[in-house]
Amino acid sequence: MHFARLVASCAAVAAVASPLSAQLPSTPRALGMGGAYVAVARGQEALFTNPANLALPGNPHTSAAAPQITFTGTLNGITFGDANDLRGFDDLSAEQRADILGRIPEEGTSADVDLRVPVFSMSVRRAMFGVSYNITGRHGVARDVADLVLNGVSIGRLIPGNTNPYDAQDILDRSQGYRASYWDFAGGYAHRVGPVSLGVVGHYLLGGRLVRSGAVGVDTVLSLTAPDVRVTYAGVRREGASGFGLDVGAAYQPTPALTLSAAVANAVNTLEWKGDREIYNVVLSRANYRNGDPEQIRNEYAESGQPLERADARLLARAQGLVADLDVGAELAPTLRAGAAWQPRAGTTVATSYQGELSDSRLSGPWNRSLSIGWQQKIPVVTVRAGAATDLESGALLGGGLSLGPLHLGAARVTGSAEGNSSQRGWIFTFGLGGRTNSTMN
Repeated sequence: MHFARLVASCAAVAAVASPLSAQLPSTPRALGMGGAYVAVARGQEALFTNPANLALPGNPHTSAAAPQITFTGTLNGITFGDANDLRGFDDLSAEQRADILGRIPEEGTSADVDLRVPVFSMSVRRAMFGVSYNITGRHGVARDVADLVLNGVSIGRLIPGNTNPYDAQDILDRSQGYRASYWDFAGGYAHRVGPVSLGVVGHYLLGGRLVRSGAVGVDTVLSLTAPDVRVTYAGVRREGASGFGLDVGAAYQPTPALTLSAAVANAVNTLEWKGDREIYNVVLSRANYRNGDPEQIRNEYAESGQPLERADARLLARAQGLVADLDVGAELAPTLRAGAAWQPRAGTTVATSYQGELSDSRLSGPWNRSLSIGWQQKIPVVTVRAGAATDLESGALLGGGLSLGPLHLGAARVTGSAEGNSSQRGWIFTFGLGGRTNSTMN
């Protein structure tokens, strides 16, 4: 059985309930330096970092990038190696199944996914503009649900008085998720006032889809011949949103070798989700565990969609938490960014940055704050980078990258992320194409 079947059965089509702030680094150069890029960004990269940097000396007359793609994926408990092993799920022995289940923490397993795609960005002298697509999501799966998928329904655990029953409340609390996507059309300008550079970027935000999903009901059937644990999974979603945003920043070079830079992203933000709400649901039963067809489950879920106002009263009663929670945290948080960059000699840059959200938001990705340090070295033909970051709790990042002509690459290992979860593990991969003129502005 492919890992997708496990996820589809465990999370009851969590991916089908689908599938800028202080998120992890979202461009190849920034990721390569561990996110320590606030004071380093120049040219079009200033658009989504600190617009004031574009008015600093040494910026190119023209720069452009298209596209840049950054994907972040982390898992709790189950590793990516486990996911690969699960491709042969049907052939796993009882011992192997027990080993996989043993790696799932008592709090269950979870997955975080974050995709940032600056589709196009460009700077022409002090002006800049660009388009970015963003999608972020998280879903958890209770350990008992994973047990049902791996081992089927056990009559012994359904008998009243059993010391290890299926925990219905835990399934409801931990098998939950959300997902959101939106477009960001941005344009800005930078200007120097005396020794200080000032910049501003305006955003037009166009929402894609907002989803809140999870287990909303657990019903048990005590039977010697066909015991069952029926898990009702539901999703509530909106399609369509719009709003405006404003970023402001300042930068200063006390000496040519030192840059100080700070910005507030989303200082003003009016993103509002306005689409009509729809509800989806599917019921997982004994027939779905172990041998269920994930494609069939996905189709059943997708075909169940209906306007919230027409939904069955019992389903609405069970899903009222999802309905109430749909719009909570579904706005972009104001985010403080600050950093310093030092060039001890030509071609070498050492930098540090801090990013932190000033309010809570689900749209920020796995981290809501970070402190990072990075290094960049230009050598003939290639530029190499390395960096590290922490979320000041359990999260850590080690990254590296390089640029070869117009090609920019970056990768990082992430440990710990959402809600201080130290057992979270994952990777970030990013690449992009970009270039700039050799001539610079004073």
